[in-house]
Formats: sequence, C-alpha cells, structure tokens
Amino acid sequence: MNAIQQLQTRLNAILLGIAPGGRDAPDMHALQRAVEEVRKRVGERTGVLASTDRVERAASQLLGSRESPTRGQAFLLAHAFSIKLKSLGGRSALEHEEVGGRLLAYWEAQARNGQLRPSHWRGLFFSFLQADAGDIERLRGLLKHALPQIERASSTRPDWLENVLRHQRLLSRAPTLEYAQAFVVGNTEELKDLQATVEIPPASWLWVDLIRSIGECVGRMDLEALQRRLPDLLQFAERTPGAVNPLLAACLQRLAQLDSSRRNEALLQASLKHWGSPQLLRNQLWTQVSTATKQMVCGWLAQEDLEDFYRLCKDEKEVDDRRLKFWLRFKQQMTYTMILLGPDLRSSRARDVHEFIKRKGDRLGDLTKTSGSNNAILMCIGGWLFVEFSQTGNACYAFKLDKHKVELGRRVYQHADLRRDDHDLRLLHTDRRGGWEESFLNDLERVGIQTDEPGVRQGSSGEVRTTGPSTRVAASRTRPARREEEEPFRAGWAVSPDKIVVQLSKQGFKISDRRPQGGTVWVLDDEVGDRAHELRRLGMRYKQGKGYYL
Repeated sequence: MNAIQQLQTRLNAILLGIAPGGRDAPDMHALQRAVEEVRKRVGERTGVLASTDRVERAASQLLGSRESPTRGQAFLLAHAFSIKLKSLGGRSALEHEEVGGRLLAYWEAQARNGQLRPSHWRGLFFSFLQADAGDIERLRGLLKHALPQIERASSTRPDWLENVLRHQRLLSRAPTLEYAQAFVVGNTEELKDLQATVEIPPASWLWVDLIRSIGECVGRMDLEALQRRLPDLLQFAERTPGAVNPLLAACLQRLAQLDSSRRNEALLQASLKHWGSPQLLRNQLWTQVSTATKQMVCGWLAQEDLEDFYRLCKDEKEVDDRRLKFWLRFKQQMTYTMILLGPDLRSSRARDVHEFIKRKGDRLGDLTKTSGSNNAILMCIGGWLFVEFSQTGNACYAFKLDKHKVELGRRVYQHADLRRDDHDLRLLHTDRRGGWEESFLNDLERVGIQTDEPGVRQGSSGEVRTTGPSTRVAASRTRPARREEEEPFRAGWAVSPDKIVVQLSKQGFKISDRRPQGGTVWVLDDEVGDRAHELRRLGMRYKQGKGYYL
C-alpha cells in the first residue's frame, strides 16, 4: 500500500467514525501529521487538477492570448507539457512553437529570478522524461540550470527531490551511459535504485536510450566478461519492455566477433525463443544481425542436431561415431539441419526421448514408410542438401538445391523422397584406402565444398594430416623446376595475395579487389561451376550466399 492509499484508508476510517451513530472523531493532529508525511514523501501532485479538460482549456486560452501564462495555467501545462492536445492540433505544448515557446520563456525567466516553483519543476521533469518531439534540448537545459535553485528553496526535501538529486545525471547529454557502464561490469545497484525511486514513464525515451547504451557497452566487452554477464543481460532484456531484440542482437554480434565457434547455450535458447530458428527464411527477426552472426547460430544448431541425432541413434545401435565426427567438420557452413525421427523413436516411451522431442519442438520432423529403427538428418551445405540415414548400410544422398525442388521445413518426409534416383551424389560408407571419409572429402571438394578447416585431413583412424609445405618440399626435389608464376597454388602454400590476384585474372575470373578499403578479394562470377576446384587451388574460400573470397 503506497502513501496515498494509506491516506485514503485513514480518511475513510475517519468519515465512518464521525457519521451518525459512529464513534467520536479522532485527534486531528494525527491526521495532520499523516498529511505532512505524504507531502514529504511524494510532494504536491496534480490529482484531478490536471484533468484532460482543464489542460485543454489552459492550452486553448494561451493559444488565443498574448498574455503571460497564469500560475495555474503554468502549473497544469508543466505536468502535461509533452502530452498531445486536441486544442493544439494534436501536438504537445512542447512541440507547439507559439505556446511552447512562451511557456519555456516564462519558466526560464522565473528560474533566472530564483522564483521557479518546485511543483512546476517536477512537472517539467516528468514531461521531459516522456517527451518525444519539440525543443527537448531547451527543456533539458532549463531543468539542469534550475535544479540547484530548487534544492536551495526546499527547506525539507521531499523524497522525489532526493531521488532526482541522486540521479541528476539524467539531465546530462549522455543520461544513461554511466548506468550502462556500471551494469555491464556487474554493478546493478544504481540502475535498480533508478528504476525503484524515479518516476519514469514506461514509454519514456530513457529506456530506449538505456538499452542503446547497454548495447554499445556490450559491443566493447571481452569474451570473458561477456560470458560472465550474459545471464544478467538476458534477464534484463526479458524484464525491460523493448529490450529483447536490440540486446539479443548486440550479444550475438559481439560473440560472433570474439569466438563464433563456441556455442553459448543460454544465448542460443533465448534467440530461438524470441526469434525462432535462423535456418528458416520466414523468421525475419534474424535480419537484425549480420549474415556471419546468423551463420554462427546456424552452426550452433547444426552441431546440436548432429550430436543429438547420433546420440539417439547410437542408443539404437544403428550408427557409428565416425559419421558424427565427419559431419561436425562442416558445422560452421551448415545453413539448415533437421532431424527426422523414424517410427521407433517417435513412438518411444523412454523419458529422454520424450524430453528430446519436447526440446526440439518444430525443429523436428518424421521419417515415414521406412523400417522402424531408421532415422535421418538433413544438412544444407554450400547450396547442397545432404541426407544421412541412421541405419548402417544406407548411402548418403546429395541434391543440388538450385536443380531440385526440395521443400525444406516439412514435418513429414517419406523414405523414398530422400533417396530418389535423380540424386546428384550418392556417397557410400565403404572403407577403401584412407577410409570412406577420404572418399567423401574428395567427392565434396569436386563440387566446391571443403571442411571448416580446409588444410586439415582426417582419416578413419582419427589421424590428422595437414597438407602443407613440408610434404611438398621433398616432392619438389624430384620435379623439374617451374617458373614462379606457374608454380601450383595449393592449400598450405604461403603465396602472396598479389600473385593470387594475377593468377585469377589470367584464368579469366572477374574479381573485386577491396583490399585498399580494408576488405579482401572477391570473385564476382555468379556461376563458377566446374571451375570451383581452380579457385580452391588458389586458396580461395567459399561463403554461403556471397561466393569465393581470399
């Protein structure tokens, strides 16, 4: 119960007491003390005096007169200075050049003479916090200039004035910067005090500015600080109107700049909750972050889906770990993944399976007309759709997306839909020299797809081999020397960008060299087709949606 409600309850009790048949009236000194306490705590309020009709009438009277405003008119319009009024054509007094200008001049003159009343100042401060147009800077200057006078004129400071004096930085040109800086390093007391004690309207520009300031501070945090403060940042975003989208974007962007490979579960789940999956084009809120940041989260989802898929299927004893290890090497390039459950898992009564289905939600589909223990995972990489089945003995089928009309995001797929005869690639998990992984890598490279670390090869035994200069030095001793410009450009060679640009031009590629502007070298050809291997040989990398770059 606040102070005004306490006073109302006290008055009601008194009125009942002095009514016919009631008890005697209590000591009026107690009531006077209660009134003084209310005045001290909340100051003078406009109450019914600031009704809409009275404010409209005061504005209308000023509009048709050249006289200075009366004290009553100034009082009313101070508390309603930023409210849209019919009498002013739908504008606020602050926006209205004639009425607003005259009122500001009146209050400025009073401030210069030391006569500005605290009740007027308080009304103007509240109006300042909710202003969205007009000469806001002039109003800010008036409030800042007059505050010391208001402080001196108050023999007993009401709580509202104490609160304003404690937070008078709100009248600076960067009103929220210090609050944001303190918040991102873990000092939340000042912000909590501001929220609890200063009467800030829910739709105030101050909240927008605070969210913007926090976002800017997030953009300067290091990785350790960001990871430590993420729970509080996400909690603040949830509790503050209008904060979710800008703060989610700021946290995602900063993490992508610092360490895009490390999945942050809290940030991932908050993003999915508010923006949906970045893998689905219909979720347009992901346009608030860069393509690279969006791809970072797609990679997180791909890793989660792959690990979940192979964990579940491993429990069914239907798949080996080698497939998981292989496809995880492409997770940062995966723009879409979806797990399809076969009949056995979909109808399973196991608790962990039920929890898994609930957690995945609409990011899970069904595989029908297949054997009970078979499942599948769909993966989009570099413009291709790859389909892996969980049952051993199944090939991996691949379809070029610009050639085949494959509807992504469906909830149900038949087994035959995903192993059609018109596939573009059929990759067999058959161990030959180097294992099936080596064969898969060669087939993928022929269509322009490399692992997230192109210079690293990993065989079936898990042995990592780097294709670099040391393996080529010995070979060069047995070959005739070539001219420098004819030396093959291969992964692992240290070749200057200038030489690569020359070679690209010689091979007829259209390029855009943006290095003078701090960028890189891009190949402009829309379709490289079978020439993709030439670009990879030159050390070019592929970015989904943009093409090859150095």
